[in-house]
Amino acid sequence: MTDRILIRVATEADVDFLYAMILELADYEDGRAQVSGTPELLRESLFGDAPAGEALIAELDGEPVGVALYYRTFSTWECVPGIWLEDLYVREQFRRGAGDGIGIGEALLRHLAALTVERGYA
Repeated sequence: MTDRILIRVATEADVDFLYAMILELADYEDGRAQVSGTPELLRESLFGDAPAGEALIAELDGEPVGVALYYRTFSTWECVPGIWLEDLYVREQFRRGAGDGIGIGEALLRHLAALTVERGYA
């Protein structure tokens, strides 16, 4: 890990970047034709009156390069909420195998794990 990485909570101002990352992930998974959502739907789903999910953004030296999109779940066996990580995506040129091994994906996962513990989730 490095102090060059900043993990932060996404804001409504990040919707265009988040949507671009969703499209990049869809391209990576050969699923672009299956994307039916729009930036407007994403904005409403993450920042509207009843948010259905949340997002983290990874910045490297101030440049956004990765995202984690997640939402709250519920464990009937533990009787407490949890977090479901829907998507984790880091731009290819910033992945460990493509560069200097900075660990952006790992930083996103560690931040999400800490958030889960902080909230008292399973």
